Amino acid sequence: MNSPGVPSDVIIIGAGMPGICAGIQLQSKFKNATFEIFDKGNDIGGTWSKNTYPNLSCDILSQASGASGPVKRMGHWAALHNAPGALACHSDHTIGRP
Repeated sequence: MNSPGVPSDVIIIGAGMPGICAGIQLQSKFKNATFEIFDKGNDIGGTWSKNTYPNLSCDILSQASGASGPVKRMGHWAALHNAPGALACHSDHTIGRP
């Protein structure tokens, strides 16, 4: 999170959950650090915002998504291995997007 025209201390490549979690960790541990997150896509969510083929689901337990660090967690998952829509909702929830 940075003001336009001000150099960043850290650049994070990728706006999937790992990149989002890295930004949260930076905010938590280094209060004055500035950072920007870059992604080749138009939105956050990484793989889950780009792949939409039928029957796609996460290959790890959804409850493990963003499990380390101070990440806002969804209170309820619909399934153990959720589809991209649920994972995108989780990404939005994590960054505070309504």
